[in-house]
Amino acid sequence: MNALVPGYAPPPSFISRLARKARTKGIYHHNKVVDEYLPGGFVRCGDQRLLMMAGYSYLGLILDRAIREVAADAFDRFGLGAHGTRINCGTTAVHVELERRLASLTRSEDCILYPSGYQANVSTIQALFTPRDTIFSDQLNHASILDGIQASGARVVTYGHNDMADLEAKLADRGDGNALIVSDAVFSMDGDIADVPKLIELKSRFGALLMIDEAHSLGVLGANGYGVTQHFDTAPGAIDLVMGVLSKAIPGTGGYVCASAGLTDYLRHNGKSYIYSGAIVPFQAAVALACLDLIEREPGILLALNAKTDHFHTALRRHGLDIGLTATPITPVIVGDSDRTFEAADRCMRHGVYLTAIPFPVVPMGKARLRATVTADHDLDALTHAANVIAAAVKACT
Repeated sequence: MNALVPGYAPPPSFISRLARKARTKGIYHHNKVVDEYLPGGFVRCGDQRLLMMAGYSYLGLILDRAIREVAADAFDRFGLGAHGTRINCGTTAVHVELERRLASLTRSEDCILYPSGYQANVSTIQALFTPRDTIFSDQLNHASILDGIQASGARVVTYGHNDMADLEAKLADRGDGNALIVSDAVFSMDGDIADVPKLIELKSRFGALLMIDEAHSLGVLGANGYGVTQHFDTAPGAIDLVMGVLSKAIPGTGGYVCASAGLTDYLRHNGKSYIYSGAIVPFQAAVALACLDLIEREPGILLALNAKTDHFHTALRRHGLDIGLTATPITPVIVGDSDRTFEAADRCMRHGVYLTAIPFPVVPMGKARLRATVTADHDLDALTHAANVIAAAVKACT
């Protein structure tokens, strides 16, 4: 109740102290105001034109003209927003069609949309699991997964990052209740890929459910960009719960969970974020459908993204930078110390490359980093320049 006392301020956290120090030095760039998105993966911030290397528009579709026309048509048809929650009066034909398409894409029976990816994870885990159950979670899973586990009250067992031997040993003590194995598909801070085939094998052997968060894999993994199920050619229903977002490769907002018809029906009547949050606006659902059409129609976009990612990674490694085990456009450039990472990010900004610092405790102590992401609308010269700027900034600050 202290938050109601006039003048109350919460005790400073480690990260808030870092932010205060960065502000004092004039090198704080989180929440930086973008005035305009520009072609080629650039943005305008005041009088600066910066190459956006911190965003998630993997396929470069934010300014795509054809998709904007679809959005305009849906806007004319449905207006500014939904009338209310999905369960009440906010379900349109576009929502239903998007759910159908996403279910097909993930080789699932059905799909349920949420207002955001964060809500999709929290609401799903909270609704399906109880303190009687055990959830096995990768050490580097996204915060929304951890918050969902906490909200459910389930017992949590953390296994080493992508360490299947550790997970197997811990599954032997799964307890009497339901068990869930949950993992990112592409890890958001490291860019590496989960061992999904082994996760499927372990969940089958130990009688657990498997949930995969593919926020960073839709539009990135698979021959056509269909995500983790295509990338690993999984059998229909092999992954019990496939969670994803409509705010990265697909530009906009929203999240989804694909699963069996029984699970999605349960979530529609027990998932708090679905029941009590307003539906995503219909023109946003139409944008997502148009993006899925484009991904299917133009596989060359994914090929371009992969080629540009390889080019950028090669350039960074030539500079001797540590980019970990990334196998995707997510590119961690490890600096180590959090203060120095803020300084390196500032140097990048001042030389035309938009990057922000990722400090502890967002990542482990001693692993603070610049996290760069490649998008399909970046050109090779711009990526080479970005690699040079990043290398100079990191070397100047370490």
